[in-house]
Amino acid sequence: MYAQVHNDKIVNLLREKNKETKYTVSNCRGAIDWSIRIADGHKIVTWIGGGEQLQKDYPNLEGSR
Repeated sequence: MYAQVHNDKIVNLLREKNKETKYTVSNCRGAIDWSIRIADGHKIVTWIGGGEQLQKDYPNLEGSR
């Protein structure tokens, strides 16, 4: 994921497409979403054991508990 997260073309495409969508879906714990912060301030869903650490790492994400 490192190469994709640091690829400006991919990051910019995701930022632009995110503006056009009601829902954005990511895989692999949302690595790309987090790195470009398109999920900040939005409600997210993660795997059952990932919420606590996710909230610590990214406090601006709004998750259900």
